[in-house]
Amino acid sequence: MATEVKPAGSTLEFLVGENNEQQLWAEVYTRQFPTDDEFECLTAEEQGELLAELREEVELLDVEAGMMQRHAESLRLTRSTAPTTNVSSARRSLMAFVSGGTGNLSEEATPGDSAAVNQSDDWSEQQMAAAATGSGVLNTTSTGSTRRGQPYSRKLADAKDAYVVLEDRVAMLTKERERMKQQKDKEERDNDHLRDLFRATVEEAVNRMKELRLEELQFNREVICEATGTASADDLLRYMNNRHGAQGKYLDKLNAQCAAAERSILQHQRNLKQRRAAGEAFHAIDFEQLRIENQKFVERIERKNLELVELKGTSTRTVQTLNNLMDTLNGLTSEQSRLRKDYKNRCEYLARLKREMVSVAQEAKVAEQKNTAIKLRHEAVRVPKIENYMAQKAEEYELRKAQRNWQRKVEIAEGQLGLMKQQIRVLVNATDAQRRRKRLLAHQRSTASTKHSVHGRRTSVSGETRTANFACPDGTIDVQVQQEPVVGGSKGLLDMKRRQ
Repeated sequence: MATEVKPAGSTLEFLVGENNEQQLWAEVYTRQFPTDDEFECLTAEEQGELLAELREEVELLDVEAGMMQRHAESLRLTRSTAPTTNVSSARRSLMAFVSGGTGNLSEEATPGDSAAVNQSDDWSEQQMAAAATGSGVLNTTSTGSTRRGQPYSRKLADAKDAYVVLEDRVAMLTKERERMKQQKDKEERDNDHLRDLFRATVEEAVNRMKELRLEELQFNREVICEATGTASADDLLRYMNNRHGAQGKYLDKLNAQCAAAERSILQHQRNLKQRRAAGEAFHAIDFEQLRIENQKFVERIERKNLELVELKGTSTRTVQTLNNLMDTLNGLTSEQSRLRKDYKNRCEYLARLKREMVSVAQEAKVAEQKNTAIKLRHEAVRVPKIENYMAQKAEEYELRKAQRNWQRKVEIAEGQLGLMKQQIRVLVNATDAQRRRKRLLAHQRSTASTKHSVHGRRTSVSGETRTANFACPDGTIDVQVQQEPVVGGSKGLLDMKRRQ
């Protein structure tokens, strides 16, 4: 079967409408590919892409060839005694394709390509001649190498090439598609039937497994002894008798169900026969009407389902909004409770402050009265003169200064006393015991005569000290310092001021 090309001329008038399959097939059949020289000039990637496209088109043409072969076999069987092809219809199809396919090719040809134009004109003349003969087939010969998309012909040794018009190809493809669709529907029905059968088989197997598991548990409970793992003959016979009775009851129940199902089937068959006898049997048009009504109801159900989905979405959003508002309300309620407690505490605090303010005002009033009384009492007291006050302050200052001086002197004397005690202790340890006794006796004699004069004498020089050493029987010496306070000219000055 030879492929068809578009000759130069006008556009295809019958290639119109939406989803036009003829236009698609026309693009497939009239696609141009580069020559050998142009193919060598292409890059490796472009050559690979071109080869991939050629493989796809070859596969497509193989599928088309198989489809046409099946269609030819069906036509051979159905038209074994049919007359020759209608000349007028073949001429119309061929002329329509010839006149409609010349425009694109003429646009693709360049003015300088005169050989292609002449070859296209020769091909058009051959088609016109074939259409004039009314045979519906075209005899062509090829004089040179051509490429796809350009006018060419295939030369056969024994038979002539026959071209199938594009309309017939589309019709064959449509028929093949319908056949494949019917086959697909049949396979889907068979698959659904097998799926239902397998599902029922699996469910039956699962139920049977559950029954066997229950029977095994019952057998182990009634027959098998758990301690020894053995079974007694009496228990086994009793179990088998009970099982036989239960199986008989179950069989009777199934027989009753089967009889009821048979009666229902017979009743439906009688009703169907009565309807057929009365002329109320269902026909193809009834089933078509039911199918249309079913489709309408399905569309309505789909719309209702969409509305239900929208309502569910709306209800979900409403519930979410309600939950958010409830959370906000709970937060505001807790905030209100907290504010009420805070307000109550602040009111109590304000009342307590008011009571404290009243008590403080009363205390301030009482304190003011006391202050007034104290002021009056102080005003009534006689205040000394400024000169006397200054003299008293000066006397106090002199006394404090004298006190600090005497304290410093006492500290110095205590330090000297400690140093003298240390020196005396060193001297005592250095002498022997006899010499120490002599010294002590001499000292006692000298001190005994001057004892009374020492205690009665006073010194006029400030800072002079007297030391008395006493010898103890154990060899230690006790030193005592006696000092008398001496007041200088500041006290005399104060006495003079007082007398004045």
